[in-house]
Amino acid sequence: MFFSAVKLNLDLTLNWWLQNKRSVSFWLSLILLALPLTFFIQASIIKQAYQTPTYLGVDELNGVQQVRYLYEQTDTPLPYYLAEEKVPGYRYNVMYEKSQWLKVNLPAPTDVQASFVSGSYLELGIRPLKGHLTNLEYPSPDSNLHVAISYRFWRDQMQQKPVIGRTLTINEHTATIDAIMPENFLGFRQQDRADIIVPFAFLPKLTSSNLSSLSPDVMSYLVSNTSFSDDDMTQFSQYFSESLLMFDGEKLKLSDAFGVSFSAYKKIQARLFRLIQLFSILFVFSFIAFLSYVLNNNEARQNEVTLRQHLGARNAHIKWQFALETSLSFALLLLFVLLLLPATGKLVTFVISETVAFNHLSWSLVLKICAAVFVLLTALSILLFAVQATFLGNTLGRGATATVAQKFQTFVILSIMVGLSALSLAKAVEVLQKQYAYFHIERGYNPEGLYIVHFDRPRFGDTFYTNNLPQLFLNGLDQQPEISGSALTNMPFMLGNTSYTNLYTPSMQPLGGGNNPQVLSASVSPDFFNLADIQLIKGSQLHWGSFKDVVINEQLYQSIFNGKDLAGLHLVGFTTEGEKFTLNVVGVVANVHFQSKDNKVPPLVYRITPTLTGFESLLIRSDASASNILNAVENGLQQIDTSLSNPKLLRISDLIDKQEAPQLALISLSLLVTVVLLVTTTVFSINSIQLILKKSRREIALRLNLGALPHHVASSNTLTYMAVSTPIVAIMIAITLLRWPDLYANMAQAVFVCLCFISVSLFAVLALLLKGTHSIKRNAWLSLT
Repeated sequence: MFFSAVKLNLDLTLNWWLQNKRSVSFWLSLILLALPLTFFIQASIIKQAYQTPTYLGVDELNGVQQVRYLYEQTDTPLPYYLAEEKVPGYRYNVMYEKSQWLKVNLPAPTDVQASFVSGSYLELGIRPLKGHLTNLEYPSPDSNLHVAISYRFWRDQMQQKPVIGRTLTINEHTATIDAIMPENFLGFRQQDRADIIVPFAFLPKLTSSNLSSLSPDVMSYLVSNTSFSDDDMTQFSQYFSESLLMFDGEKLKLSDAFGVSFSAYKKIQARLFRLIQLFSILFVFSFIAFLSYVLNNNEARQNEVTLRQHLGARNAHIKWQFALETSLSFALLLLFVLLLLPATGKLVTFVISETVAFNHLSWSLVLKICAAVFVLLTALSILLFAVQATFLGNTLGRGATATVAQKFQTFVILSIMVGLSALSLAKAVEVLQKQYAYFHIERGYNPEGLYIVHFDRPRFGDTFYTNNLPQLFLNGLDQQPEISGSALTNMPFMLGNTSYTNLYTPSMQPLGGGNNPQVLSASVSPDFFNLADIQLIKGSQLHWGSFKDVVINEQLYQSIFNGKDLAGLHLVGFTTEGEKFTLNVVGVVANVHFQSKDNKVPPLVYRITPTLTGFESLLIRSDASASNILNAVENGLQQIDTSLSNPKLLRISDLIDKQEAPQLALISLSLLVTVVLLVTTTVFSINSIQLILKKSRREIALRLNLGALPHHVASSNTLTYMAVSTPIVAIMIAITLLRWPDLYANMAQAVFVCLCFISVSLFAVLALLLKGTHSIKRNAWLSLT
């Protein structure tokens, strides 16, 4: 009994293989179905990686959410005064984290990368290798300084000697080592590694920062036993507003990302969501196409099934054969998924380049997704087979024709494909329009022939005095024949370097918006605007030695000063000692997109470069080769003693191409998916209409011989198709627009594109039917015999 069952299954498996091994439709449908599945797996891997950062040294991260304070153009950590005011009814802690270079005596002064962290190590799941972290949990800034060191720092700098209880001198302050972090702990951020962990409360004591105005590079987290929602943030904002701590237009935003900036994660989420949209449509479309193949294959074998039933085969045997063949098909599908995973991983990494450090394959996740898909698709296929066997019967002999049920099945599948293609085409049109608008956005400067020379940045601050080094350095560079012009800036294009200054209007309105005085500020040389072709809208430019003069961008000018006259216009700031100073606004320049053109232009203040600190970059315009430009820069460095070292040359146009490459890849992928859908729909439409005509050939020939006109026959079938497709397509479009209202920026345009495509497809069906009917008429007697 057992061996006969095994032999039967082997025979059925061999029969399945012989029937499908040369079927192009079978292999193509499997590949089309496997492709979106692999992207879903990659998306799940990326999402899981961002929510469970392996560099933190923990297996799972729960109850920790990044929170940001948003107001107009500003995106900053939760203000410290809001963290100190607890919202009633909620149990939580606010954890801050900031990466900073510090000087540690070992005993020689050594630059060490530190992380200032408020606490909540137990909630994060961090257990030290040695010692304890009790004294690092939200200490008072007046208490003694206690720190933890990383395993790598302990191994490389202290040779794994007993260090618990020993002291270190950090920026001239004594600190006690309380703990050694776990061996697999690297840091609190994706890109930065932490050698020393310092309580966040000691940030003002060890650096020039202060807690009253946190810089945007600080990350803030809500740590709790439960997860917060956007509704909870609304309650937080309402409470802070009633307490006069927040004002209109200010809000709090949550993110699940840990160790990654809010803006970077938002960008990744947007790209990932677009990929999921694309491949969700492709998955549904490919699934329908695969089921169509399965159903058509079953329908083609109806004579075989009917004959076997007449010869005594039981329904249980036939259903088992179908279940086995379906299981084998989906097992082959899963094999394709596993084979395509490496290639799709590279494609996703290219579109979302920021995921390089995270894109590690999790086989448990792969198996869970594949198992779920396998069970779902197998069950659905068996159900469809049962429905088909019940309602789409067939007969033996030559007199058969396409039944109403068979036409209904074909038209339903065709309608779903047309609806998906219409929705995809509408999105593709919108994407092309966005890209067209994107390329017509002015960056605000001319990148052609423009180079950046950046240098090794100093790892800790120092005291600098104003001098004429910048002017002398640039004068020496301008004498080089390879250089057409040069300028200095601490905020070069496309590199993401930023600096902030606390500034106010004369009426003490913070320039950063809301209660935030921090405004983006750039130190530049006077020729910066002319060299980069940045338009001067009003007033004059900066000059050497005019350290009390500033130029602001148009965004700041319009949002804060509402286009006031520049005469007497000035800004107010305070030194670290609390002394007030004023800056004269002498000019307004056009807005500049220093990075992506997708980003809104923030308010920006330009000031003259007071000296060379090592944080500056050179901006050079030249037609010479890269090696000649570098030689010219090195010659200029030799002529003057500066803190700039190890120059590296970057072409700005290359940086722009690199930054836009993922976006172009995503757009190309969108268009490719749309083209695949359109081509597949066209091919399926032709095959489906031809199949209907072939099955109904005898009936159509008889009607034509009895006097029916070809266009009447074609119109009749077209009306049947309209009756089936109209409600299906309408429901699909309505559900899509209502369920995902943000999917299309212009909903009216999306509906218009869908209607146009559906109308074209309807005329195409009519034309195919009419052409086929005329062909049958020409061979009517052949069809009847």
